[in-house]
Amino acid sequence: MKKSRNQIEIREAEKRESEISRSKTRERALETLRRLRRPFPHNFRFDRDEANSR
Repeated sequence: MKKSRNQIEIREAEKRESEISRSKTRERALETLRRLRRPFPHNFRFDRDEANSR
């Protein structure tokens, strides 16, 4: 059985009041990776066996 793990952030919005929302950590990390993305060289070829041998 696969379990889903949600990350949430809880912060105090005002006195005696709390706010709960989903954590944006994953979305922020993906945005950073997308900004840093560069095209592969023309002759690039991924070799799964070579990558797993390390």
